[in-house]
Amino acid sequence: MNASEYIAEISSRCTGCGVCISKCPEKALEFFTEDYVKRARCIETICTGCGICASHCSFYAIKIVKKKPTN
Repeated sequence: MNASEYIAEISSRCTGCGVCISKCPEKALEFFTEDYVKRARCIETICTGCGICASHCSFYAIKIVKKKPTN
């Protein structure tokens, strides 16, 4: 798998626990709040798709997906 072709996709299952954020070696995840709910989100320009965040997510809220093509 070429890591540069993939990114982390975080679903609504995210509880905002922050484990993924603390484990990301690239610092490509951050907290955001939407409708008073704190969750993690991926900074796509930084993420390398390594999968470390997904492997540490106890809630299975993160999957590694192929980047969408940009126009």
